Amino acid sequence: MKKLILILLAALPFAVHAQNHQYIVDTATELVDGYLRMMNHRYLPEDSLVVIDTRVTIVGTADTFVMKRWYAQQQNHRVEVWHQGELQTAFYGNGLDHFRRYVRDGRYWEDVGPALMYRMLGGYDFRGPLFNWRTENLNLEYLGRAKTEDGHSLRVVKVTGHNNFMRYYMFEESGLLTLFLESDTVGTNPIRSANHVDWKCFHEYLPVSHYLFPVQESFLRDGTLTVLESTVHFEPLDLTPFNQD
Repeated sequence: MKKLILILLAALPFAVHAQNHQYIVDTATELVDGYLRMMNHRYLPEDSLVVIDTRVTIVGTADTFVMKRWYAQQQNHRVEVWHQGELQTAFYGNGLDHFRRYVRDGRYWEDVGPALMYRMLGGYDFRGPLFNWRTENLNLEYLGRAKTEDGHSLRVVKVTGHNNFMRYYMFEESGLLTLFLESDTVGTNPIRSANHVDWKCFHEYLPVSHYLFPVQESFLRDGTLTVLESTVHFEPLDLTPFNQD
């Protein structure tokens, strides 16, 4: 595993003094849009389902979860997370008028609104948090380059969202996203550690047809390291997962 996690937030405001603001903004946009073009998720086939099976391992424990995700165009999403044969988390929506989530304590499904549905989707969305950066009105700023402990060079984009929530996205020379770090505050308010991802690393991407998908990832949350290993395939279009429990 690359020593990417050793990059410090304090080392990020660098290498921008010799660049004008317009260049910094344009470079950030070029990096992010170039990465999204490489992933090509905006043009996933409309006649197919994307199916992602993921093994989720909590490092240092015996806990292993199984996550399955379905996606079809027009914002059809379904997510299920299982542990030892029991459903832990699940929700789905057809992108229009049918949104449901699983209530684990009562073992039943209930209707939810679209706003709650997309908040729950959050980190489960394989397209990543940069996918809709324009419609979400995120601000991008190129900070220059950072180096890992082993001398690996990365290009850094600072992304500021609602309430001044910040992430630092780090791109390889190839243009692929390899790491992001999160600030631990929203404005001046600290984020509860249980809700805060210190960093997330993308170790490997898999080409499937004309698209790229992250298939080996890891993240640190509240001192706990989690590893995700995925397989991805397409299936003939079937909207059943987005319309029934």
